[in-house]
Amino acid sequence: MAVRTIAGNNETIASNETYVSSNLSQHVRVYLPKINDGTGGTIAVGKEIRVESLGTASIEIVTLNGMRVGIVQPRSKAVVVAVAGQQQSEPTVGPSLGCTQRQRRSSLTPQVEPPSTRRLARRSPVS
Repeated sequence: MAVRTIAGNNETIASNETYVSSNLSQHVRVYLPKINDGTGGTIAVGKEIRVESLGTASIEIVTLNGMRVGIVQPRSKAVVVAVAGQQQSEPTVGPSLGCTQRQRRSSLTPQVEPPSTRRLARRSPVS
């Protein structure tokens, strides 16, 4: 678990970095590592990376091929969760969101809880 402080634009997050922050006053772009099984410089599926903007500028999070995952607004944070096998959309990451992007916690798409599938058992009348 390594920590990265962004020093400039277009930096690539390493596969072992779990916290990335920027205290810069200009907008920066960071690239997520390749998603696989966590070996050979890749990040494992389900791993989380916290991205926090401590300064007065935003951080744009993109995949290695340049697709936007989200934007962390100034003085806010997001957690990016590595998800394999899905197209990544372009939600905006606001204060405390969540590859899946989660509220208060990155592919990144907002997580939606599925409707309950629990069935209630019917009781037959007692005779």
